[in-house]
Amino acid sequence: DTIFTGLATPAVGCIFIAGVAASFHACDLAWAGYWQGTVPTAAQIAQMNTSMRPTGTAALPYPCLQAAAYQGAAGDTILINAGTYQETVTIATAFDYVGATTTTFGNWPVLFGTNLPAAAGTTGLTVTADNEAGFLEVRGYYSGIGVLGSPTSDGTLLHHLVVDSCLNGVDFDGACTGDTLTNATIDGASLGGSTGFRTTTSSAVTVVLHNTVIVNTATGVTKTAGHTLTGNYNDLFGNTTAYSGTAAGANDLAVTPRFRNSSGNDYRTRNLALRAGLALHSQASPFDRIFMGAWWPEPLQNGGGRAWGGRLAWGRGEWGR
Repeated sequence: DTIFTGLATPAVGCIFIAGVAASFHACDLAWAGYWQGTVPTAAQIAQMNTSMRPTGTAALPYPCLQAAAYQGAAGDTILINAGTYQETVTIATAFDYVGATTTTFGNWPVLFGTNLPAAAGTTGLTVTADNEAGFLEVRGYYSGIGVLGSPTSDGTLLHHLVVDSCLNGVDFDGACTGDTLTNATIDGASLGGSTGFRTTTSSAVTVVLHNTVIVNTATGVTKTAGHTLTGNYNDLFGNTTAYSGTAAGANDLAVTPRFRNSSGNDYRTRNLALRAGLALHSQASPFDRIFMGAWWPEPLQNGGGRAWGGRLAWGRGEWGR
């Protein structure tokens, strides 16, 4: 099944919480009474609640990603409409795909951690089951982790992510064998003690890092002993320390990606050196296979207006997974 997640901020007075029925604010009832010339009855209010209850369809999407994650079943697809989702999310079900409805620049959903209460947690997206997730932005988890792959996330594929201003950008933790991060852009925003990509397991597993741009961190890539990190065609630039516990991967670069406007969250690149990427899925064309980061280099695709590959080019079947 396909489950839709809607805008993060519902209409004023219509508040959805984890998929339960809508609650109508007093101001909405007052307006309804004004237009009807009467105060709505309890039955009318109940009918409005039922008609506006989110169902996960395109017409009545869940208002937040966590609600969709609670309601979905293994094998479902979670499509997230553009918007800012101020929440922390745990994906504990093996969905087929979790991500944006489009690859067009400016229309990716944003998980936003700034101003969340401490009780909400400090990790933007936690994956505890085998998933594919992509075409997302994660920002502002200043004291925590942008995206966390847990010990039970074996085989998870993360791609086309922009992770910005998180103390730890992407963290693969524990025995998460086969977890892959590819075509991501991670900006540590010069936070003290920050890491871009971190693997923290002593288990004899293999994790993969490809085609990823990491900038402005204290340590770009950190690896603990005991496991294998396969890295290739990554660009680490402007980090205090590029690698800790591991060496540069084959064909890694250290060049400025020349973002269009990173302070304005525009991580489209202008440096054609980033064309030296690696194809990981079997259907890549020679033109597809040569890009690093989450976005096309700007001169090559109508101003870098979409992520290369697209949703259809990134299905698990084409990766042989």
